[in-house]
Amino acid sequence: MSKSPKSVLQRPSKRSGSDRIVELTSLIETAKILNSSLDYKFILNHIMLASMGKLAVSKTAAVVRLPVASSGKEEFLKIGKGIALEEDVISRLFTLDMEGSVAVSEIRNGVAASLAAAGAGRLFAIRTSHRLLGYLFIGKKLVGHELLPSEVDFVSTLCNIAAAAIENAFVFQQYKESNTELQQRVQELQTLFELSKEFSLLTDEARAVRTLEFAVMGQTGARKYAICLVHNTKGKIVVNRMPGLEESDLQTLCSYEAPMRLSELTGENESAVRLIGLGAEVVIPFRLQGKTDGLLVLGERLSHAKYTGSEMSFISSLCNLAAMSIDNARLFEESLAKQRLEEELNLAHTIQEKLLPRENPRFTGCTVGTFHIPTKQVGGDYFDVIKMSETRICIAIADVSGKGFPAALLMANLQSAFRALMATELKLNQIVERLNNIVYENTDFDRFITFFVALYDSVERHLVYINAGHNYPFLMKRDGTVLRLESGGLMLGVVPNIRYEVGSEEIAPGDLLYMFTDGVNEALNEKGEQFSEERIGDLLRLNAGLDPDEILETIRNEVASFVGQAPQSDDITQLCAKFHD
Repeated sequence: MSKSPKSVLQRPSKRSGSDRIVELTSLIETAKILNSSLDYKFILNHIMLASMGKLAVSKTAAVVRLPVASSGKEEFLKIGKGIALEEDVISRLFTLDMEGSVAVSEIRNGVAASLAAAGAGRLFAIRTSHRLLGYLFIGKKLVGHELLPSEVDFVSTLCNIAAAAIENAFVFQQYKESNTELQQRVQELQTLFELSKEFSLLTDEARAVRTLEFAVMGQTGARKYAICLVHNTKGKIVVNRMPGLEESDLQTLCSYEAPMRLSELTGENESAVRLIGLGAEVVIPFRLQGKTDGLLVLGERLSHAKYTGSEMSFISSLCNLAAMSIDNARLFEESLAKQRLEEELNLAHTIQEKLLPRENPRFTGCTVGTFHIPTKQVGGDYFDVIKMSETRICIAIADVSGKGFPAALLMANLQSAFRALMATELKLNQIVERLNNIVYENTDFDRFITFFVALYDSVERHLVYINAGHNYPFLMKRDGTVLRLESGGLMLGVVPNIRYEVGSEEIAPGDLLYMFTDGVNEALNEKGEQFSEERIGDLLRLNAGLDPDEILETIRNEVASFVGQAPQSDDITQLCAKFHD
């Protein structure tokens, strides 16, 4: 920008040497005084008073442009003695960036009239070699004539001395602010360090939130505030000191990643307008692993001070510490819950194992083998081998719909009811009919049980059975003939009060009975193919000469080989009874 021209003044005759010495002595003393001060007002007041005394003027003013504040707004320090200057006039003067001394009448930019009306006749630039710092304004002399060149030189020298002093004050002020900011940063780091230790020890979400609340309130002194935690994209307000605030008000703000002043969002977010109406000023997101885990809403402070950028950054660091602590607390709670569940499942597994036969009783004329692997820690498959007498044996197998805990509970109920009914004098069909009604009355419509039960009398060599919707067992005769035991009726628990047909077969030494659940025939390999009942039949024919336990182990190995790396999809249960003399 072009500089305004300096006024040209004609010098009168030389002054006496003593006058010049006095003037220089005065300027030296002034330089000592001004350079020893770091107070802008003192410096401006001193050059104003020195000018008034030297020039015999009654009106003067001075203005200096202060370093830009953290708010970014330009600020001026102005002092007047008989000259009052408007803010807009001062701002326009600084755009001219003038040098030296200029008569008001020579100033462009439309401010000359305003300066003259205020009582200013001449201004002097207060500047260093590289920038303009301010202006000194001089009114008319009391005697009514123009300033002499020596007087202009004197005031110009004063302004140069003042410029050096003001520049020193600027540097000191910046150093002081930097030092204050550094101390604040150190304090913030110490606070973060102490809080990080405290947060790392917390394993409870509520305590982590409470610690954050106390820390933030201690740092900000906010009148109103709220803390909202975000879990699985859904926000929940856990601390609300802002009456009228609802979780829906914060939903659209969860997408923001950095601290935000709500006043800057009013044009793009309707929730920001409502929050401002509730007294909120800033929103700080909790960020963890690239996602927002919560929001801190802060309202007006008790001191009425605005939140600075550095303060918002510090509070954001606090929130991020809290986010890690809260996430760790959630993981800890989930770990405890999983551990409790594992303990409960282990206990259930132990109980279920005790409900199933741990070793098969010995019978006259029959050897029984059993094999059972649940797909989970507990399962819904049931089998039983009951010694009714030395010559009578009861064999049962069942498959409860579903898997895991619910199926295991229903299986336990079936076992207790079946054992109780078998201790009565009821016939086999009556036992199964009562079992059906018990299951129907005590389960939901989507729960049912496939069930097969057989009674064998080694004296009569006679087998009676009922198949309630279960996989048809294989009865392999010693001559190689294979029968499938189908007689019975519907699955247990589907329809009440139904009748079941009793099937019967004559048994000869060497015959073999094989029972299984669908975890065997429906076992899937990596291609999604089933093991199938056809493979079971082939294996029984090839291995009929083995003992029952060896037959079951052979089939189990073949199933495992067929499945390969595919996971077990269902409980696997097998029973094999081999009849002999």
